[in-house]
Amino acid sequence: MNTITSINGRIKTDFDGRFVTMLASQPVGKLYDYTLLDLLYDWINLFGNKIDRNITVVEYITTLQQSNEITAIMFGNQIISLLEKSEITMKG
Repeated sequence: MNTITSINGRIKTDFDGRFVTMLASQPVGKLYDYTLLDLLYDWINLFGNKIDRNITVVEYITTLQQSNEITAIMFGNQIISLLEKSEITMKG
């Protein structure tokens, strides 16, 4: 769960509903109609070439941060934190 997969050049996401809800409720900075979920999907569309297998959201964000993608550096840790919270909620 919470993975991104590339199969024959097609990208497939598998995100938990709680994680999606958390991302969709978090605006990016002062852009109230643009959420962290929008940002994550934009990253997937823009940088899908960096996905060469089944990877987790954390692995993907870390890859973007290591590539010095500025928005991943700015907002990636916030998305990772929300992912961790959603996983704790699922267990509890």
